[in-house]
Amino acid sequence: MNKLDFIKKLKSNNIDYTHFEKYLNQGDAILDYQAGFGRDSIHFSENYDVTAINISAELAAQLSAKILKSFCVDVREAKFMNHFHAIWVYESFAELELDILAETLDSMFLALKKDGVIQINLDQEKIEAFDFDQMAKRHKFIIEDKEKITNPNLVSEFAYYRYILRRGSLMSK
Repeated sequence: MNKLDFIKKLKSNNIDYTHFEKYLNQGDAILDYQAGFGRDSIHFSENYDVTAINISAELAAQLSAKILKSFCVDVREAKFMNHFHAIWVYESFAELELDILAETLDSMFLALKKDGVIQINLDQEKIEAFDFDQMAKRHKFIIEDKEKITNPNLVSEFAYYRYILRRGSLMSK
């Protein structure tokens, strides 16, 4: 199976798009955080203005052939301000340490427009280790939705939780 066939197969097995897209309007600006090879960016680019970022220079270079706005950058250093309607985080938070996750959430908060949303997928172990529900609230996010996903696909063989976080106010307690 070549890479394009593999991406198509992964795309056909991803059940998360519809849930996330109900929070979006045609043409909205989306950040695909840690976009990898761009499976999700490619999907979103059909209806939205997609910016894809990777920390890996190699992945960013490969992705730039498919997605016009593709960058090698850490979101904490990108200085996006009030730019995106939504941020897509498929599974890359599972790899972050607590302090880096906290900084990343702060940067994402600033990158979102008012009422913008983030979809984050985490497994139970990380949710408990990070006390993620409380962490999200401390970082001024409102938990819009939290749902246990148990249908494995080619990307994740393990059950995880899908969070939809909405940007709250800086004045929130």
